[in-house]
Amino acid sequence: LLGYFSVVITADKKLPEDASNHVNKAIAFMEEYYIRDISIPQIAESVALNPVYLNKLFKLSTGKTLSDYLNLYRIQIAKQFLAQTSLPLNAISEKVGYNDVRSLLRYFKKYNGISPTEYRQGLANDAASHS
Repeated sequence: LLGYFSVVITADKKLPEDASNHVNKAIAFMEEYYIRDISIPQIAESVALNPVYLNKLFKLSTGKTLSDYLNLYRIQIAKQFLAQTSLPLNAISEKVGYNDVRSLLRYFKKYNGISPTEYRQGLANDAASHS
């Protein structure tokens, strides 16, 4: 997934090289610790920047806020669990770093337009139609 999300950082943005390094380090931090309850200040501390400044750099570089990126990453991991396991939603929610299943449901629907259950059913229907 690192490759999937790293492509959102484009070289044509007019950010200094050290700013891109901070953004890349923030991405690496989020992708390593997404399972934990991490905050924007913790992400900023990991790259030794002010949270507001880092969020601004991140948005300029990726087009997304730190929170959006973290939630998108978590949802991509959740989609893998939905596709590859029969774990219940509350277990998947914990495995991707959400404190409750409501957060998983809210962000999944926000980014995919359907619920996790509908997504899993769609995968099952696709598999059945290809059999």
